Amino acid sequence: MTKVRGGALYALRKLQDQRRELDAREAQLTHKAAGELGQLLLECGAEHFEPGELKALLKAVAKLGPKVALERLSA
Repeated sequence: MTKVRGGALYALRKLQDQRRELDAREAQLTHKAAGELGQLLLECGAEHFEPGELKALLKAVAKLGPKVALERLSA
């Protein structure tokens, strides 16, 4: 039996393969981004914060937005 290119099954398998490749690429980039963010945090002195405090601080900044958070912190 010959393989039908252009059929729905072929297209589905190709899409699934692409999704697996994208998921793997996303995992690599997430790991790399985490390293870059970690380095940035260390450069800012974040190692002096407890992990829970740092997480809460960053969540609050994300909720307010960086501009508003900076304005409030500098006031």
